[in-house]
Amino acid sequence: MHLQYMKQETMDNLLMNYDEYKAHYEKKDREWFSKHFTENNSLMEYAKDFPEFTMDKSENFNASDLKNIQIMYDTLKDLPLSVACDARLWTGLAHTSLWDYVWYRQHEEIEKAKTAKAKKEKIQKAFFCVGNGKRRSLFVNCLSRLWWTGYLVYDENRKNPYELAETLMYGQKGHSFASQIVLLSSRNFISNKHLFHGILQAILDFKRAGNEVNRVVFETVLSYFNNISAATVLDFLPEEEVRQMAKEQLDIYVGNAAETAAQTEKQAYFASEKKAKLLAAEKE
Repeated sequence: MHLQYMKQETMDNLLMNYDEYKAHYEKKDREWFSKHFTENNSLMEYAKDFPEFTMDKSENFNASDLKNIQIMYDTLKDLPLSVACDARLWTGLAHTSLWDYVWYRQHEEIEKAKTAKAKKEKIQKAFFCVGNGKRRSLFVNCLSRLWWTGYLVYDENRKNPYELAETLMYGQKGHSFASQIVLLSSRNFISNKHLFHGILQAILDFKRAGNEVNRVVFETVLSYFNNISAATVLDFLPEEEVRQMAKEQLDIYVGNAAETAAQTEKQAYFASEKKAKLLAAEKE
């Protein structure tokens, strides 16, 4: 398989003059773009060939995202980091061989847009690496985020090297991964794999123990490590120690949640008792 880059001038033109191409995006007219790119010599091929691959398009995004992280990273694992950081690569793939996948994954979000401006932003985020900062944009785009998540979670010492990606999939609607990986990308320490793997393992243990994983769970752990990073050299902490530290924070979270639930139940009980006495008094 030949990976096709998009030339910088073409990418800039599509972004800056979006209104000229808007109808072709909204009609999902892949053939028009293919012809346009050929006529304008808009694409380049990466020097190395890769095996052909097919993306999973399951109805539930939790299932397909998990599979596609593995498919994307297994196939393109040999990409140098400098290439994987290049927006031209992901933009080229989005407009060529992975056009159908991009529409499968982003169609729902794009169609939910209520204004022309919102629709433009969603289409551009789907087909380009755009956003607040280069790193964040790589975790927003639906193709590059698969590769980079694979890169971050991959652990060859595990029976399933992608096991830790399971922590990012929660909720019945299957939209957790897209938002969660963006949240994680905002933390500078995720580039340290030992630290990142220790955190994810603690959350995976928490999930497998029957606890609900959600954004608050991640925020609880991430905020803790962010707070101690000023006084602790996190880069030198062993993965197992990180896992234990994260587990302790999750235990506190569960305890606080149970205490809050008990307090809420107690307040509801006294409120119902008070209401019953008032009703009794009115009857008298």
